Amino acid sequence: MSELKVKDTTAVKEEPKVAVKEVSKAAPKANPLSMAERVPSNWKIVDDPKGIAASNYKTGRMFTGTREEFNNLLRG
Repeated sequence: MSELKVKDTTAVKEEPKVAVKEVSKAAPKANPLSMAERVPSNWKIVDDPKGIAASNYKTGRMFTGTREEFNNLLRG
């Protein structure tokens, strides 16, 4: 009779395989605009005592702040 050899695997614990995603060290920009939101004519701009209030016709996104902040946001 031949002897059956069994491998003992109780001591070996396999770690689950996890996909590693490289993380960028640069901080992400807050609320990046879509291409439709970068078109100035898609915005309705109303003067506000503290700056401006703007709403996008296509996406519905709202912005309140200064004109300089709004222009910087459109430029990206």
